[in-house]
Amino acid sequence: MSINQLHRPQQTTNWSTPHRAALAVVALGVLLTWIGLGSFTASLVSSEPPRYFLSAGYIGMTLIFVGAAMIKFRARQRRVAGESLSVKNAENHMIENHN
Repeated sequence: MSINQLHRPQQTTNWSTPHRAALAVVALGVLLTWIGLGSFTASLVSSEPPRYFLSAGYIGMTLIFVGAAMIKFRARQRRVAGESLSVKNAENHMIENHN
């Protein structure tokens, strides 16, 4: 079963603001992690200690985790909303399909 089959016509398939924010957090985390790794790699060539490795690397990895958790929570929330059935709809379904 694909995710498109779980959506009702009333549900929008547009990307919501929280989903876009989560993707922006992940993108920022990836950027900071690359800066941290670049700083570490540059310090291997020179004799200076890395400048941005600890701050950019750890903050970047934390942002990747937070953004991924936001995306996961949003996907779970959409799945639960698509599978839930209100009491009114359940009553109507039982009335219409009664033998």
